[in-house]
Amino acid sequence: MKHVYLKVRRQDTPEGLSYWEEFRVPYEPEMTVVDLLKGVQRDPVTADGLPTSPVVWECSCDSAACGACAMVINGRARLACDILVENLNEPVVLEPMTKFPVVRDLVVDRQSMSDGLKDLDAWTELDGVQDGAVPTMSRTQRDALAKLADCIMCGACCDACPQVSERSPYAGAFYVAYALLLNGRSNDGEARAQRLDALRGPRGVVGCANVHNCDMVCPRDIPLATANAQAQWQVMKHAVRSFFFGS
Repeated sequence: MKHVYLKVRRQDTPEGLSYWEEFRVPYEPEMTVVDLLKGVQRDPVTADGLPTSPVVWECSCDSAACGACAMVINGRARLACDILVENLNEPVVLEPMTKFPVVRDLVVDRQSMSDGLKDLDAWTELDGVQDGAVPTMSRTQRDALAKLADCIMCGACCDACPQVSERSPYAGAFYVAYALLLNGRSNDGEARAQRLDALRGPRGVVGCANVHNCDMVCPRDIPLATANAQAQWQVMKHAVRSFFFGS
């Protein structure tokens, strides 16, 4: 029987030290990385034959729609349910994402992403919709906003970005994309201005170095670099308007 050689970086507690464990999991056709982890869950024995605890990870939808199973797979942030083992080199190396605190094994705490969205009033009732007033836009504009709405908050763009770190307040490409999405759907000029002010702040576009790693790892193929360029232009126009005419 063919087996897949798997290496997992594990960590038992948030304060604990990480360590590696290796596994040999029976191969199945069209097997995903989630299927590999389920194989370890069914038979938690290392490649050396030693019993161990099942690897802990998150997975909700198993259809690349929730973002919960994002992890670093062979050195790149990806969704474990969306990656076929047959397309990976062995050993398949799994690690938790590096830009978020580890909870246990491959589970990380992405609370910082939610905290960033508080700057954008992302949890309030959508501006202008309650009274039936929605912005007039072309089909191209609607399609662009619909693509931004595909974000599943997986955190892959943050993990891949060299600017997202403890040394920088930059929130990540998802933050910019959400700001554009909310402003594109809003007729509330004051709320739009507040979000553009947030994008002018340290969490926003000034922190982006235009490396474009976010585009390469986004599992939903959102054009995040293009969104950032659009946001930079909108922020610049808003800053000039505010300087000459007030906010």
